[in-house]
Amino acid sequence: KKLEYSKQLIGQLKLEKRRVPDSALIVELLHSARFNQLQMTLLRNRLSLDNIKVTDLALKEQKANLTSFAINKLDDSLYQLGNALPKHGSLTTKQYLAEREVLNNCLLAGVWLGRLFDHEDRIIFKQPWLDIKQGLNELQTLWVLQLQLELLDEKPKKLMNWQKDKVESLLSALDKSREMAMSNQPYWRD
Repeated sequence: KKLEYSKQLIGQLKLEKRRVPDSALIVELLHSARFNQLQMTLLRNRLSLDNIKVTDLALKEQKANLTSFAINKLDDSLYQLGNALPKHGSLTTKQYLAEREVLNNCLLAGVWLGRLFDHEDRIIFKQPWLDIKQGLNELQTLWVLQLQLELLDEKPKKLMNWQKDKVESLLSALDKSREMAMSNQPYWRD
């Protein structure tokens, strides 16, 4: 509130906001019959696994195959994430933002396959990655602000300095969270 702003910046940000998907459309999609049918099918499959009495050798083998599949997919997911966001070194804003999709895909793999493994271990493993995801969302917002500030005829110095300080601080926090996340033992390997 104390930072200077301009009508031109506010106008540009409003135009930029129009590019973002409408939250009403997203809510509509999440409540659509097709999406909910997919979730119901996946839930039915998951619940049927819980009700399996593991007395029959074929059923034991099926459950083992599913667990093996999950381990392979989670390993692959972590490998991709390690390539995208290596444990050591600093990354730039552009590097972090370029890897948001990889992080989201890996987190989704954990959502779909992680329930085959211990709940507490999953939470511990997932927490720093969720922190990084939140940090990337904040970084994206600051990036949009920076791009809009660069387009202004008269650049507000206080706001530009504030934005730069916020980005530097966030990048430092992301680097630390990334190092911690990559140090965690994968829960599916216990």
